Amino acid sequence: MEFVATVSHELRTPLAVIRSAAENLADGIVEDGPQVRKYGELVRGEGRRLTDMVEQILEFSGIQSGERRLNAVAVPIGPLVRDVVDASASLATAARIDLEQDLPDDLPPVLGDEPALRRVFQNLLANAIKYGAVGGWIRVDVRLQGTDVLVTVADRGIGISAAEQSRIFEPFYRAPDVIAARIQGTGLGLSLVQRIVRAHGGNISVHSEPGAGSEFTVTLPAASEEPIGRATLSEAAG
Repeated sequence: MEFVATVSHELRTPLAVIRSAAENLADGIVEDGPQVRKYGELVRGEGRRLTDMVEQILEFSGIQSGERRLNAVAVPIGPLVRDVVDASASLATAARIDLEQDLPDDLPPVLGDEPALRRVFQNLLANAIKYGAVGGWIRVDVRLQGTDVLVTVADRGIGISAAEQSRIFEPFYRAPDVIAARIQGTGLGLSLVQRIVRAHGGNISVHSEPGAGSEFTVTLPAASEEPIGRATLSEAAG
């Protein structure tokens, strides 16, 4: 019931915006070119937001049900993270954020499920853009530390209080100051990130201070001879 109630609430807003804009266009209330383009951009933006919500919900549902399984292969982590950063560049530019990256070319691969790992870094970067916009700066770097690959996403945004940091990975949890600021979201992104990372034998840590930004670091073991197999994400994360 919590799942249904939360999802219904989060889907209602973008659907209402899309419906209202579409009705204004269909009824001829908006006719001049600039206004039509403005409404089109609004519908496109809310449509993208809706698509992302649905994907997050389906991913979470698959993990909870045990149907989502790891398909482990050797994943070149540098190119994967670079793809995610490049795909997010337009969003960062629109938010007036300087997006920096340090992605060495000589990193070893990690053994993992490529779509699941892509979701991890998409979520972290999307969060950095959403919550770090006021700081105007995001940095993504990847480095090798011993036998582990570390991926760090840092911003200079609103930050997270120490009291909230222990709860941000809970499904559906959203900090009171985030709700008060009317920053949209489902509260599923970081929960998915943590479950996926743990399923790969890694971990995620956060260092943050209110008003000073946040730094999330994902640690993943470099590829070895030991395969992950095809365990479900829920089994591996548990």
